[in-house]
This record gives sequence, structure tokens and C-alpha cells, in this order.
Amino acid sequence: MPNVSFRSVSNLFKTRSNDVTSATPAVTKPVSDMPATRLPPLDTTLLKDAAGRHINAERSMRSQSIRYELNANNGRYADGKRNVAQSMNAGNTPHPMHFVILPPDAVKFFAPAGDTEAAKILATLQRTLTDPKTGKQEQVVLLPVHWEEAKVLAEKNPALRIVTDGEVYASASPRSLFFGPMAGQVPQELAAIESYSVKTGLSAEAYKRLGGLGGSRELNYNDLLFASALSHAMERLKPLFSPYVEFQSEARTIAGRIPQGAGETVEVGAIFRELPKTPTVPGFALFSETTESLPHVPQKTGVVDVSRTGVPTDRKRILATEAIDFAVSKNPGMTREQAFLKLFVEPLLDVFFTMAKEGVTMELHPQNFSLKFSPDTGLVEKVVIRDLHGLGYDAAWRKQNGKEDVMSVESLRPAYPDITQEDINGYFMRNGEIRDRYKLPSMVSSTLDFFMSTFFYQLLNSTTPQPFDAKQIESVMNGIKGKIVSEAARHDFDLGQLPQPKGNSTYGAIADSGIRGKIVFRNRTDI
Repeated sequence: MPNVSFRSVSNLFKTRSNDVTSATPAVTKPVSDMPATRLPPLDTTLLKDAAGRHINAERSMRSQSIRYELNANNGRYADGKRNVAQSMNAGNTPHPMHFVILPPDAVKFFAPAGDTEAAKILATLQRTLTDPKTGKQEQVVLLPVHWEEAKVLAEKNPALRIVTDGEVYASASPRSLFFGPMAGQVPQELAAIESYSVKTGLSAEAYKRLGGLGGSRELNYNDLLFASALSHAMERLKPLFSPYVEFQSEARTIAGRIPQGAGETVEVGAIFRELPKTPTVPGFALFSETTESLPHVPQKTGVVDVSRTGVPTDRKRILATEAIDFAVSKNPGMTREQAFLKLFVEPLLDVFFTMAKEGVTMELHPQNFSLKFSPDTGLVEKVVIRDLHGLGYDAAWRKQNGKEDVMSVESLRPAYPDITQEDINGYFMRNGEIRDRYKLPSMVSSTLDFFMSTFFYQLLNSTTPQPFDAKQIESVMNGIKGKIVSEAARHDFDLGQLPQPKGNSTYGAIADSGIRGKIVFRNRTDI
């Protein structure tokens, strides 16, 4: 691999200085030689009172988010025998945030018409470069790319201009990046994007280098248009969904065509994903061993009963257990089994069935949502949904049931004047047919019986044998099945239209052979 290096964007734009030449690649240290600065311990008091401190509440919240992503996930999804998977993105080393310099006609920015936040982001990405020797000016746009993708792009096009500004950490997904909260990690030139995480595309080569699965994780023009359009449409439908629902907006996206030589180009893009307004806990962070704490639980005395668990509050623990304990302490008479259902089952089912009632689903696996807890009750206040690429939407069903197709050309054109039917077909169809993931009831059963069931199972697996024994596990499993029936009835959803379980899957059977292909948390409705 060639010794790829990139220029600092701050140096690039110091156009008043006589020692700056026109924009050319590679004047600083190679990325592989960048010093590794570790994320320092989090001062949790910053989450409570940021007044007069050197770090503001937003940066403190971002620091907490990064710590959950790094220290609570790390690929630690245990199987039934408590084997732990190795992480493909373990470690908490930041990397410079990279930007490809492109001409404006090679870049497309997607956002709803009149979006003021989009205007701020676009304004910071659009730049005028001035050659101090000739005075010639050049209009450019900075396109964010993953640090590993930057290397791949530079190898294929050595003349490509790539700069850096700020430092980012990879999240639970290696292509979703958080800007670091420390002063030296904050973008110096591109301040408008500091409060967003950036979801980037990855070619097969870059993804493989990061230890990912086979294939690519690309973001082309159509992907980025619909990340924006889906965010816009879901905000329109949000009043019809559960009051628990909150979306991490992906309404502002950018795509560019990058030359690759021999007249070829590759489409590369990024999504600017809004961070939650207050600290939330990703679903996966609730069942992985961690030294992190819950933002709503006071840490002065802790709530973990050391005599029961043998785990002090400053040692590795399971946050789901801590959340259950705190909810029980705030709600006299509530059992731990009831707390499990109130915390992790009822809110998700309310979200799920209110969305399904509108012909919409979401892949609610533990990486795609986070929970906001109340410090007063210990219960869940919001289910924050992220990564709308996992969203299912059945346009035909909505039309048949007299509901507006919010993803039609007519509905989207006021916000996206240039959108066409071909754009819509390109997203929802393959080989002239609507994809199965956009059809009811299959898109409902996959969410309920695989994605959400994975979350329920991992929570049970992590809280066994403490706080739940075998009898309590059976009680919780039956409670989940009962909640699915009652929530479906409350929202007029017919469970009979879904595939039916062949028998009663026990916790032990799941632990031995996994959950894929099974219907675990539902009883038959046809007997």
C-alpha cells in the first residue's frame, strides 16, 4: 500500500499566507502515523451541570454517546454459552476526519427545501480557494469520507485532493463516525457539522480492511436522496406514531462523483445524522459488560446491590440490570420481571404497532435505536430511532387503506422539486418488482420475530443468572408474549396474518441454537 498522506484543511484555507501554494495533495504525516489520543474518563457531573465549565452540555452528551459506542459494544454479543465475539472495531482511537475536494458540479446536496440547518451545513462545505501566487480563485465542495475509504480513493486516484479537519471515533457501526468532544478534536474550519455524527459509505476494500463482512457498504446518490426523503416523510407521520418515538434525522446528505481514472467515476456520499438532544443509551449497550454508567442513575452511591451481584458500581456490569434495579427503587411494589417489561418491551411494542398501523416498520435491532430514561421514574421516555435505511414502507398498502402515500412523487415534490418516479422506483424496486422488505406483512414479521426478538433474547441472556433465574425467565418470556397480544389488540393489528410459530421455543433451545428462523416470543393465534 502506498504511503498515503493528507493535508490539514486548516492549512489549506490559510489563503492569506504567502507560504501556501495552490491546493495539492499530501503535505502532512501519513494517517497511519497520526498520534493516538485516548478518550479520557468522563466527568459525569458535566451531564448534570455544565454551567461555568470548560466543556458544554452538548459536548458532554457527545462524549457519553461515544463512550457507549466504544466501551459497551465492541462486538460483545454473547451466545448461549457466554462465548464473546471479537469486535471488528474494538478500541477507542480517534482518526482525522477526511474530506475529498471536488468541483461543485460533481456534488449533490440533498435536504428538504427551506431547511435552515441544511443551509448551514452546505455553507460550511462550500469553499473558495485562492492561489496566493496568481490570485486565481476556485470554487470547491468538501465531501466527507471515512479515513479508510480515503486511502482507497487516493490509491486509485493519486491526483485526488484530500484534506482533514477534526477527529472522529467509529461507532458500533464502523462507518458511522462521532466527532470527539475535546478541543483538539473539534473541526476548526467546518464548525457547522460538529454536532452531527457522519455516516459514510465504504467500498468492499475499505470495509474488508476494517474487519467487516463481505461486500460493500456504499452510499450512492439514490441512497442519499432517500435517507433525506424518508426522514422528511417520517417527521410528517410522526404525530400518528407512539409518543415514545423520536427520530435521529438523516435529512441532510451529500453525494459526489469521484474520478477513478480511465474515464470512470465512483459515487461516494455521507449522511449528517442529528445527535439526540439529551443523553440516550443504545440498545446494544444495555446487555454488554461495561464500566459505563446510565445517565439517569445517580452515581454517588450507586444502585447495584453488591451483596446480591458481587459487582461494585465502578466495575464492569450490565446496564440493563442497573436500569431494572433503579426502576424498582423508584416504583414501590414493582417486581424485576415487571420492570423488564415496562422498560424494554412495552415502549418498543407501542412504537412497533403504531408504526405498523401506518404501513411502516423499522429494523429495531439493538444497533438501530437508543433509549432515553427518566431520572424521576426510571422508566423509558423516548425510543430514539436511527439508521432509516432499515425502515420498511408499504406504499400500496397505504393507498389501499385510504392513506396518503407520503413517498410518492406528488407528496415529496414540494420538499424535493427535482425528484422523479425513476428515483422512487430505484429505491423501492428491484427487477421491476417491489422488494419484499417494502411489503406487508413480511416486513412486520421480520421486525417482530427477528430484530426485536434479538434484543429481548440478548437482554435475558445478559441478566442470567442475575437478576433472573429459570422460573423468572419463563415468566418474562410469557410476559412478552402476552404484551404482544395485548398491544396488537390495542392497535387493531391482526397477528393472524403473520407466520405462526410451530411450537413453544424455550429459552434453553434458543441459547443452544440461536434465534434466527424461529418465532420465539409469540404464541399461535390459530388454535
